[in-house]
Amino acid sequence: MEIFTDSDGIVLKKYNTAGELMNVVAVLAEVVDNSVDDLEKEKVSAIRQHIKEIRNILK
Repeated sequence: MEIFTDSDGIVLKKYNTAGELMNVVAVLAEVVDNSVDDLEKEKVSAIRQHIKEIRNILK
């Protein structure tokens, strides 16, 4: 939430956090995809499953 003042008084501006969280999840998925060679196969699979669950929650 953003709070600021204008000529009429105090303004409260609520952000759509779901969109921002989806962006964070997309970046995380990309990092995992780029790190496949550095992580154990089981860990990559588990992380991808969690990412999928998070995306479903945010829909």
